[in-house]
Amino acid sequence: MSNATSLHSFAFQFSPKVGENVRVRNADALDNEFRYYSKLIEDLTVLLTKKEDREAVPPWVQKLSTAAYSVMYLRDKRNRYMLMLCLSLTIDSIEGPFIVSPPAGVLVDLLRLPPPIPVPADWELDTTWEEEIEQYRKLEKEQKEKGVDTKNKPRVQCPFHRKVCPRDAPTDRKIGVILDKQFRFLLYISRPYAALLFRSADKIRAAKWIQRLCLIDTESCAIAKGVRNDYTMVLVGYLTNRCLIGPFQEFPMEKLIPLPEIAKMYAKEGQPVTDPNHPRTAQFFQDMPTPAEGAFALIACTGDLYEPKYG
Repeated sequence: MSNATSLHSFAFQFSPKVGENVRVRNADALDNEFRYYSKLIEDLTVLLTKKEDREAVPPWVQKLSTAAYSVMYLRDKRNRYMLMLCLSLTIDSIEGPFIVSPPAGVLVDLLRLPPPIPVPADWELDTTWEEEIEQYRKLEKEQKEKGVDTKNKPRVQCPFHRKVCPRDAPTDRKIGVILDKQFRFLLYISRPYAALLFRSADKIRAAKWIQRLCLIDTESCAIAKGVRNDYTMVLVGYLTNRCLIGPFQEFPMEKLIPLPEIAKMYAKEGQPVTDPNHPRTAQFFQDMPTPAEGAFALIACTGDLYEPKYG
């Protein structure tokens, strides 16, 4: 469901039913709410991308600001229209009844308006995942035709099962569908951040990790999808900080190890990661961007409980 659809559904949810007596709220509260929406609309209108959208807002505000909608019974209806207009502006678009000029007569109840048509969001239409899988399969086919051994290379399959994942239970299949949608969204937002990395080596590693995570497709089991999404969420977090650390300091492994197990492996190294003498510390500082002025102040947080001694 797109943002526009969900926002309008939100506005409809708080609309009175047709023929229902509207509970009169405090007049001061309604007026304060109207002033708040008016100021918010004023600030959001100037940020609209399209000129025609910016020109469509003032007539509606003037319509809702007339004395006719200042009477007690219509104040609540007025504010609901203002709320819907605010929600529409937050997605940089004029939606719903605001795509046309306001009528000269009385505004219809919100529930009498035609329901919004669900429109897929941009991330739902993104085909990066399918393109990565298709490209890998094509490359694998070409290598087989040339006699290249692809036995030890990652496959487009579950990393926890050699051939085919066992059939998931109905509940797991439903979870798998949700995990696939989550991964598609995370994949969509990860690519712009990957392009903003400072070092070319980091960009290459990020691209390799994204390709590797894409190989766990919709036919994999829910366990594999969960591990894939864990890696992707952590990767997005590092990408937003413009720094790849942890398992992303290396190229992706053939078999993805669950992140809790990797954390245990790091813990067995004998030194906490926050130790200045830790072998990964130098690499951490090397990966940090150089500030134009001043310096970074870093604080090492540990899980050890500090118990002060008195006396």
